[in-house]
Amino acid sequence: MAERLEGLVRDALRTGALLLAIGLLAAATERSTVFRSLDRGILRHRPLLLGAASVIAAAGFALFMGTVVYALVTQGPATPGGRSFGDAVTLGEIKEAYLTGAWRSDRFWRLTLLTASGAMTMALGIFSVVFVLGPSVVRALIAGGVLYTGWRLVLGWSQV
Repeated sequence: MAERLEGLVRDALRTGALLLAIGLLAAATERSTVFRSLDRGILRHRPLLLGAASVIAAAGFALFMGTVVYALVTQGPATPGGRSFGDAVTLGEIKEAYLTGAWRSDRFWRLTLLTASGAMTMALGIFSVVFVLGPSVVRALIAGGVLYTGWRLVLGWSQV
């Protein structure tokens, strides 16, 4: 019971800290000249940026869903290693398959890499659309989130 209460208090404190950080970020973006000039630039070029972001999102969606549908329609027996499309893989396994060139000859790795590439491209495109259409605080949150995710991927790739 005490552990559960500690967990609830810890979660409440994290949520409060997150909301406070978002509030401070909102105040900072409203007063920052850098964010104001970024907003003016985005507003000036909004149709072009929105079009580019939409194309990126659509291309990622097409690659992701195209690969999934292709894999499901053409799925045969499991590969000699016992793997079939949809099996869970780790970042370390993906890195090893990429570095050893297994993705060139193994259907499982080719489909896995294509699906992951499509999903990442689609996510980047969707975040870009929200970045272009959203207010400055949303832009700051999305930019921070995308940069953090990219950083974690680079760290994960280099340490595996």
